[in-house]
Amino acid sequence: MRIALVLALAASSGCGNLFGLYEVAAKRERADARQSDGVLQDGDPADVDAATDAMVDAPRDAPTEAGSGSDALQPMCPAGYADTLFNGTMFKLVTNTTLTWTSAQTLCLADRGIATKYTHLLVLNNDVERGAFGTYLGNFASAWVGYSDRKVEGTFKWVTAEMQNYPGVSDAPWASMEPSADSVDDDCVYEAKSTAELFTASCSSEFLTAYVCECDAYPADTNNY
Repeated sequence: MRIALVLALAASSGCGNLFGLYEVAAKRERADARQSDGVLQDGDPADVDAATDAMVDAPRDAPTEAGSGSDALQPMCPAGYADTLFNGTMFKLVTNTTLTWTSAQTLCLADRGIATKYTHLLVLNNDVERGAFGTYLGNFASAWVGYSDRKVEGTFKWVTAEMQNYPGVSDAPWASMEPSADSVDDDCVYEAKSTAELFTASCSSEFLTAYVCECDAYPADTNNY
C-alpha cells in the first residue's frame, strides 16, 4: 500500500522523482517488516519518513545558479574606457582623426553597445575637471567636448540632462571673446590643449584632431543638442 501511495505521489510530482521515491518506499516497507520481527538493522523508520517527505516536497525546477541574469554578464562601460582623467570618471580619448562635432557625438553614442552605463561626448562639471582634462590633453590636440548651443542660439547646454549650470555665460573658463557672438555658425565647443580654455567653432568643422567620450550614469538628451 505504501509503495502504491508513493507511486501516486510521483505521478503528480513528475517522473523525475519516480525511481527515488520507489526506492525510499521499498526501504520503508523492509524496515517495517524487520521491526515487526523485533529486529531493526537499517536505521530508525523516522529517518526514512523524513527522507520520503523531503523527496516528495522538493521543488522540481529549483534554479541551479543565483544571479545568473543577463545583466550580470554586461560590463558597466565599454572596452577601451579608462579611469585616467578624473576620479571615478571613465573616458576614452580619440586622437589623430578629424571629425565634426556631430560625428564625434554619434560615435560616442555608438560605443555603448551592451554596457549598462551610457556613452556620450565629455561633460565637464567644474573647473577641476576642466583643468584636469586640459592637462591630460597636453600636446595631443584640442578636442571636442559635449557642449553646444545648437538648439537655442546663445543658450549652451551639455549633451546630457545633468542638473548643472557650469561653465556659465562668459569669462573663465571661456577664452577671450568667447563664446563667439560674431557668427551663428559657431555652435559647438572644444577645449584647448594647454590653456584648458573653451572655444566655439562650427559644428561641421573638421580642423580638430581629437574628441573625448565619457561613460557614466547619464544618457544623452537630444533635447539639449
